[in-house]
Amino acid sequence: MIVSRRPGGAVIVMQTDHQDQCATMARAWGNEGFSRLDHWDDVVLAAGLHDEGWRSWEADPPPGPDG
Repeated sequence: MIVSRRPGGAVIVMQTDHQDQCATMARAWGNEGFSRLDHWDDVVLAAGLHDEGWRSWEADPPPGPDG
């Protein structure tokens, strides 16, 4: 989880949501000013899976020392 502490609380972004955002940005890469990377499909796939290892942990995280 990515935790951003704010006054009055925190914003929590799951790693798997973050990887979805990265895939969305990777899919949009490239325009008339610069081209897509070689192996673009592989880059999009990698961006969309790079935090997949967190899925099971985030579904059932263990309690911290303060519960």
